[in-house]
Amino acid sequence: MAEDLLTRGGGQSSVDVSRVRVYGMSTVSVLAALFFGFGIREMILGGGLNGGNVTMNVAGALLFLIAFLLQVLLVKSMKIQMTVVGLEAVSLALFFFASWSWLFLLAFVLLIGFLSLGVRGGKREIENEMKVSFFKIARHTVPKVITGLSLFVSILYVAFGSSGSPLIGQDTFLAMVRPSEPIVRGFGLKDFSWDMTAPQFAQSVAEFQYGSAFAAATPAMQSQAVAQITSQLRAQAAQYGVVFKNTDTVGGVFYAYMVGQYNSLPTSYKSWIPIAVFVLTFLTVKGLGSIAGWFVAPLGYIIFQLLLASGFAHIQLEQRSREVVVVG
Repeated sequence: MAEDLLTRGGGQSSVDVSRVRVYGMSTVSVLAALFFGFGIREMILGGGLNGGNVTMNVAGALLFLIAFLLQVLLVKSMKIQMTVVGLEAVSLALFFFASWSWLFLLAFVLLIGFLSLGVRGGKREIENEMKVSFFKIARHTVPKVITGLSLFVSILYVAFGSSGSPLIGQDTFLAMVRPSEPIVRGFGLKDFSWDMTAPQFAQSVAEFQYGSAFAAATPAMQSQAVAQITSQLRAQAAQYGVVFKNTDTVGGVFYAYMVGQYNSLPTSYKSWIPIAVFVLTFLTVKGLGSIAGWFVAPLGYIIFQLLLASGFAHIQLEQRSREVVVVG
């Protein structure tokens, strides 16, 4: 029976000989998708961007893309491929099912669609080429998957990420502006941080304005100068409708100003905000995904060569017969 299957299918190269290895590899892909899905959940629902979330999502994206690429290359059965794609999509979206919405359904359907396109693109390249070209297969697979993941993340961010805030949460806002701290310090505010309180910021301004004279002043004079600058900052902020306490951070004050500006927009303009957020998020994620994609093929190729060297898989010639239409 096994020989008949091999003969009709064109040899061992057309069937999954070791189902145990295929199922094991598929399990790794699903687990990678689950890990990546948890990272997406932490980024969108868990308080925005931070160092831990960024590291988790970069690692999750690389693991999932590499596992997906190897899955396309090594799993022959399209039935198994499509089953695994469905499980991967469920794993990526698992942490959002409790917050079901029509936008979530749209994101989920698009994710399955682009993962399927990635599988079919890679398989088509395998069928059309006489030799196994790992990097060509990657070029026909990875970009489609990255597009699907970018749409998935962008739609989910619009649906769930704001948590009632206009554009982005405060933590995400701070994560975006923190890289500017060295630039601000370069202009003279040596201790500047978005996390410093208003009096701490006023002291940094005083040190910049008065230089060595501030350092030589008595503590009472320093406190008086800081209090005066704090009052000036409070008066300037009030002109823009921002009121802050001494315990408020610089980042918190700027975020409050951003929220106030948003709330002052006419309702007709506010309806365009989610679209703008979706476009910006998609372009950002797609751009970062494309950069990550540069590493997927080389890392995947190394793992592929290790699998060949270990005997997990091997390359052999395939003999195929097919019908053709001849005129004459």
